[in-house]
Amino acid sequence: MFYSPHPPLHTIRQALNHVRTLPSPSILPSLPSPILPIPQIASFSTSSSPPLPPSLYKISYVRSSGPGGQNANKVSTGVQLRVPVEDVAMHLNDKDVVRRVKERYKSLVSPSGILILKGTVHRTQSSNKSDVLNRLKSLIDDVKVPDKERDMRDIEFVSDRGKKVRREEKGRRKKKKSNRGAVKNYD
Repeated sequence: MFYSPHPPLHTIRQALNHVRTLPSPSILPSLPSPILPIPQIASFSTSSSPPLPPSLYKISYVRSSGPGGQNANKVSTGVQLRVPVEDVAMHLNDKDVVRRVKERYKSLVSPSGILILKGTVHRTQSSNKSDVLNRLKSLIDDVKVPDKERDMRDIEFVSDRGKKVRREEKGRRKKKKSNRGAVKNYD
């Protein structure tokens, strides 16, 4: 079969005949518009603009580990981002950020107080860099939210009776759970 990049001649003729049958321009403004409005699509930020100025963090490129063959062994596609936690706290003007970062993300913070994020999932440097910067942004958004106080003993408006009922319930649970465990043979 012969392939041609141009449409067949009979479809061009049909299109021209269709154009000839359109109403005159004086009638067109009174007709409703056949073009439907384009629905607005939610815009997602694909830019990798971080919430911190670039002077606060350091990005270095490292070799990725795992599968990938020659590309993983010879090209430094992995990204490592380092930012001091104290600098994040100063930038956000919140002293409790240091404590919240160290509590919530203790596996990502070095003993010297540097937050280290690694990105080696993707095959390219740019994808890994945008992934690491997005994770930094979500981490900072999470750390901005203060912890909720949940300890009932510290609340002043709990009555003494409420505290007594709570202690009794804890005692009942303790007694119930003390019977659990391995069966002992006293033969």
